[in-house]
Amino acid sequence: MTSYGTRSNFTVIFAAALLFLCGQFVRAAENNSAIEGVVQDGSGKPVSGAFVKLNYQQFSFTGITILAKDGQLYAAEAWSCGWNRKFFNNTTAEDAQEYYVALDAFRAERAERK
Repeated sequence: MTSYGTRSNFTVIFAAALLFLCGQFVRAAENNSAIEGVVQDGSGKPVSGAFVKLNYQQFSFTGITILAKDGQLYAAEAWSCGWNRKFFNNTTAEDAQEYYVALDAFRAERAERK
């Protein structure tokens, strides 16, 4: 009876600790943030129709990516090393082509600065 009681107490303590830790993560995730701004070119002029790609990676092998343009969400997905979950993707073939051209130009400009 003593070993069962000890095991039961351990389970309760472990569950309480787990709930406490998970609660900390949930509270940290509860922020009502917004991202606002104007996309500018190298000279500081506003760029209309620019794509904005938001990435969040807590670890190097897992994250979330959101793609927006002109204040509208185009795509959102979460991914890790063994899975990929696309929530939605509303990009057209023309949008995808425009995005990759802009991404290549951005990478070339960044490489020149190094």
